[in-house]
Amino acid sequence: MKHRLLILAAILLICPVAAQAATQAALNQDVAVYSGPGYEFSTELGVWPYSTPVSVITVVEDNSGIKWAHIEFADGGELYRGYAELSFMTAYGSLNDWQERYRGEDAFMLSDATVYYGPGPGYVSRSVRIRQDTSVSICDYENGYALIEYLRNGLMIRGYVESGLVMTERERDSTDENWQDPPENEVVPVTPTQEPVPYNTYSDSPYDMGVPYLSGRSYGPDQMNIYIFWVQTQLKAAGYFQGNNWDVTGNLGSQTQKEIQRFMNDHGRRGHNGYVDQSVVDSLANYLSGRIVPVYIGGYYDYMQPLFYDTSICGMNKLVSNMRDEVPRVTIGARWVQVILSRLGYYTMNIDSKYGQGTDDAVRAFQRAYGFVERDYVTLGVARAMIEAYYAAGGDMGRLK
Repeated sequence: MKHRLLILAAILLICPVAAQAATQAALNQDVAVYSGPGYEFSTELGVWPYSTPVSVITVVEDNSGIKWAHIEFADGGELYRGYAELSFMTAYGSLNDWQERYRGEDAFMLSDATVYYGPGPGYVSRSVRIRQDTSVSICDYENGYALIEYLRNGLMIRGYVESGLVMTERERDSTDENWQDPPENEVVPVTPTQEPVPYNTYSDSPYDMGVPYLSGRSYGPDQMNIYIFWVQTQLKAAGYFQGNNWDVTGNLGSQTQKEIQRFMNDHGRRGHNGYVDQSVVDSLANYLSGRIVPVYIGGYYDYMQPLFYDTSICGMNKLVSNMRDEVPRVTIGARWVQVILSRLGYYTMNIDSKYGQGTDDAVRAFQRAYGFVERDYVTLGVARAMIEAYYAAGGDMGRLK
């Protein structure tokens, strides 16, 4: 588990209790609106002009004694929330008293998530999603959303994410200690045989990862990792996820999500969101029992490390063609693909580490030959097939590091 990358104690801001009713107000001068209550927060919301009407949700005081209004306002029919100094407000009623609730509770993101300017999709969303495992501090909860603050590009940011996508360190630490019997409509978890392991051991031979243990994590749309690959593999064994265009990619797309929902619905778990979580893993393992299909890791699969954005098997990015770029980028992932496909005879050009037209053509040819859906990017499933073929052809594994 990653530790927090930032210490919020240095800026320790008091987070507010959500107000029961907002107070109408207007800006009494041109005002910069921040994402959080302090000058260290981002200012992408810009400067708003004198007399802009706002609703004051609550008031919060920072460590310097400056009071900030948590405001809601609209622009072109779109809703935002942000913070501005209280002294720049003319209120048309009494303001809520500042109250202390949290001093920031350490937490982390269970999956990538959309960050909204307010508590829910009725508000504008940020252009950049927050990444899985990002360290955050939870300030408040409202309407099923957590108000979080986190560091990005040297700036503090506040925003709202679905509360189910963030877990406190306290909750994580108590998960194993406070296990309770599941409700009758849930499956009893099987004993996991493999916890997450890093792709950096370079061991001698692959081994079956067994029934994975997700450590309380959940994986959602467009994430790609070995756990999603495992679930797709078992869904096929269970008679789901069938069809010529449904190959095992390791990516949680809409088809996989719907098939997870269908499987869970058929096995007494109606209303499941279709994400890969421990309940899905346990349900599949219980249903298949002795028919679980082995999924191998370790050994030559360890040499896939250049394709992962960290040292964990929990995070492969799609390796996407950059041939549309004016100057194609040099990437270690493109080199990895070129080395393998050159050995296999699909790539006949120079190893230049650029995913251009020649590399794209070779990837597509490999996908056709091995029964994958033809795409302009490399998935986890395709990458695994590539390294299996490379190993079988006697390729030099040292060239892939």
